[in-house]
Amino acid sequence: FEDVDLLSDGSLMKTIKVPWDSVLLGEILPFKLFKSSPIEDSIKLDSSLPNGWVYVIDGGGMVQGKDLLVKVIYELPTNIKQEDRETIARAIRNAKSS
Repeated sequence: FEDVDLLSDGSLMKTIKVPWDSVLLGEILPFKLFKSSPIEDSIKLDSSLPNGWVYVIDGGGMVQGKDLLVKVIYELPTNIKQEDRETIARAIRNAKSS
């Protein structure tokens, strides 16, 4: 099942790793349940939601009436320059105090 798990109630759980900047920008994330599937779905990323948040797509499970759960894991960059880290940290602190 690639990166998809069948849950005991017939729902499906798919885990997707997304770049942190895509989350911050609130992009729409298209995805396929299975890599070889012609059917595509999408979710709108929301930066106010925590890492590991599970989006629910009603009726997307293997069993009729069950859901598709999409767990979004943020991929944080590891090669950011210190100057850029400080800029990002200041921007986050400024947003918190606003």
